[in-house]
Amino acid sequence: LRASLRSSGNPQPIILAQVETFRKMESAIKRERFDNSILEMARELSSTFAESTAYNFYSGNLELIHNNLPEAEKRLRFVLKYEQANVSAMVNLGHALKRMGRLQEAKSFFEGALSHDPNNTKAKIGLGKVD
Repeated sequence: LRASLRSSGNPQPIILAQVETFRKMESAIKRERFDNSILEMARELSSTFAESTAYNFYSGNLELIHNNLPEAEKRLRFVLKYEQANVSAMVNLGHALKRMGRLQEAKSFFEGALSHDPNNTKAKIGLGKVD
């Protein structure tokens, strides 16, 4: 596609650069790089990928890691709106809520995760910290 655009003389659509940035962010997260530069990369993509569950999952987890709990909650709730059985989103939302002192809500998300995956260690540990 890029070669075709170059040969045609037409400018590259901005979305191509943003998709490339999304892939870089995703790759960094998979390599367990969660530093501020990756968080900033995610924030720069927010307007383009606001309706993407994958983007919101990655962004929500980065916000959680950086202790931006209300933003993490917002992003992870978005994921669960469309992917009700996303156990990782449930567990991570449980952790965000626990850190904000909302223990009963956190407990319900850990229990929800365990209802889908009874052997989920992270959900068991989280539940143990709110009981």
